[in-house]
Amino acid sequence: MNDLWFMIEEYWIEIRAEHLLTDISENQDNTLCVVNFLPSMDNFWVFGNTIYRDYYVYHNPEAGVMGWVPTN
Repeated sequence: MNDLWFMIEEYWIEIRAEHLLTDISENQDNTLCVVNFLPSMDNFWVFGNTIYRDYYVYHNPEAGVMGWVPTN
């Protein structure tokens, strides 16, 4: 798979190809994998840890904001 890039509010976010799939096969031999983000029934996508992996993420539910910066 190739790396994916998403633009969110004028910022590009990269999801590296090696983070897109998780091996869930019994022998850990890549015969059964799942994609690490899923569509929702509510017309949006849940990226979760896949998109947060290389970022420090800040959530402020009271203000309705979220922010992130790359980690080193």
